[in-house]
Amino acid sequence: HMYARLGRLPELRKFYVDNRSSQVRPQTILEAQKDMTEARFEAAFMGVACKMCGFFVTEAVIRQSAEHPNGVMSFADASELWESCVRELTEFVRRHLSRVVRDPACVLRVKEAALLMGAVMADDVVGEARAGAVTDLLRGMWPDFERIQVQHVQRECREALAQSSFQPLQVDTE
Repeated sequence: HMYARLGRLPELRKFYVDNRSSQVRPQTILEAQKDMTEARFEAAFMGVACKMCGFFVTEAVIRQSAEHPNGVMSFADASELWESCVRELTEFVRRHLSRVVRDPACVLRVKEAALLMGAVMADDVVGEARAGAVTDLLRGMWPDFERIQVQHVQRECREALAQSSFQPLQVDTE
């Protein structure tokens, strides 16, 4: 790379890390969500998960194919950025999951996306240990998920009881 030939590789790395880091920050996407609804929550989570996977997989490929052994963004820089992004995503989930999500199916889709994100990231992208941050995110979701499931079952039972009160009681001896 030209910067390396000029002896200015650290300058290029700083510039690259600063610019690329701002492209993946979940906070910029998540803050844009106004009037959060269940559908917007799910769409925002999926969008950020896809963007994070794409970004970090791309960086891993660049690291493996760059002229310099550590690439332009080092593994340490990428790992630190990953941890920061997962913290922001976790905060988003913590702030909105219990407030806007009512459908257990939505929580399951978010959970599946998080599991997929963790599996993708563990494969030589951020490493197994760093991908564990996604497991922590899922652990944090569990109390809300459990509450949403219970509320959903209670709501369904109330609706069934309300509907059955309008049906005549009938005994058939046949």
